[in-house]
Amino acid sequence: MASYAKDKSKVTGLTIVGRYLSKMRLNQYKDYRWKDTEFLQELEKSKREQIMKQQGYDAQQIALANERAAFVVPEEAPKPDFSA
Repeated sequence: MASYAKDKSKVTGLTIVGRYLSKMRLNQYKDYRWKDTEFLQELEKSKREQIMKQQGYDAQQIALANERAAFVVPEEAPKPDFSA
């Protein structure tokens, strides 16, 4: 969540859901759903690795870039926090 907000104190679960929904409205993602998130992550990871290899990065640098770009997909959709 911290990577999506300039003011980290205003980041909530709803912020992330809003970002997700805005991205999924893009035409390139119209055929995908929440369950496809892991597949899309792997696709992006493969693209990133291929590009970095072509640019001459070593395996350690590629692994670090993949680690920084990864996020965990929860088993269930997050429950919104309406207490704010």
